[in-house]
Amino acid sequence: MRGRTDGEPRARPVTPRTEASASEGAPVVQPPPTVPVTILTGFLGSGKTTLLKHLLADPSTRDTAVLINEFGEIALDHELVKSVREDLIVLASGCVCCSVRNDLMRALCELHVKAERGEIPRFSRVVVETTGLADPTPIVGTIARNGLLRSCFHLSAVVTTVDACLGDRTLSAQPEAMKQAAVADRVLVTKADLADAATLTRLEQRLATINPLAPRIRARRGVVRADALLSEAPVHPVVIVAPADEHEHDHPPAERHGLDLLSFSEVIEGPIDFREFALWLSMATQVHGEHLLRVKGILLVDDDPLPIVVQSVQHAVYPVTTLSKWPFEPRASKVVCITRGLERAMVDAIRESLRRLVKRADPLAGRV
Repeated sequence: MRGRTDGEPRARPVTPRTEASASEGAPVVQPPPTVPVTILTGFLGSGKTTLLKHLLADPSTRDTAVLINEFGEIALDHELVKSVREDLIVLASGCVCCSVRNDLMRALCELHVKAERGEIPRFSRVVVETTGLADPTPIVGTIARNGLLRSCFHLSAVVTTVDACLGDRTLSAQPEAMKQAAVADRVLVTKADLADAATLTRLEQRLATINPLAPRIRARRGVVRADALLSEAPVHPVVIVAPADEHEHDHPPAERHGLDLLSFSEVIEGPIDFREFALWLSMATQVHGEHLLRVKGILLVDDDPLPIVVQSVQHAVYPVTTLSKWPFEPRASKVVCITRGLERAMVDAIRESLRRLVKRADPLAGRV
């Protein structure tokens, strides 16, 4: 947030307008459109490369730039995809969530510069395939925080692949897989043709508990609609699940979440002060960012008739956006949080701080 001099009007930390503001009678200058970036992640063997190969064979994806991150001395995944696309950039120096972040920034900037110079065809989207051991949240932070990248690119969605046959076991045994599912905007359940109905149902129920925000799409034989991977992340509806207290009687915590995962939600009736909410989110992500895996909400604010969309992944807060219309009635603020490794008392304190925030704006609001 920029500093404010005396007498200067207060502004939202991040304006939810997609267009630049203008004084009365002055023309509105539209910023140039930015290129959407999809992060394709998923645990080892979950079918990311097979899925990407099928998608890139689709003529409708020819204007898609692809960055493939590989772990190890010999890069193989890009060779599997190269049969359908030659114009790939391989980030092979390690896991994209750590040492390769600088390589990712350089690669994205290089793509933009080469397209502007006419050295490569212009592209309308970018797909970054991570390694199976990657934590995608630092990539999200890189795109969200880097001013140079944000001038040219924006995060479209985090798409996570989960193996229909082995996913349940992997989620229990591998913290990386749990993290990948928890931060996803969309989950692709791969190899659905190889799993029986009971296994699929059990896995999808667990995924819904881990991440109630993410739609789940089944992929068979590595085939899925292109828009399942490439479309912008859905911002509505925000799924509100029952408060955590009500689940304890039916599902023990380890069964319900696994690896200390807990999701909770708030429905807030009545408008709230956006500036106070922005401060709450900023403080929550700074103090609990490592454990606050995902926050997503649609807000009814006191000075805007349109719904405001707020999102964060750990320490990274997304740029705020505005929907063109309300996706649900009656209008209210809906916020969903996914945490990992927080004591129940701390989760309760976070929820109460949100309720107190609302009560300052409207003493009658804040009912869950």
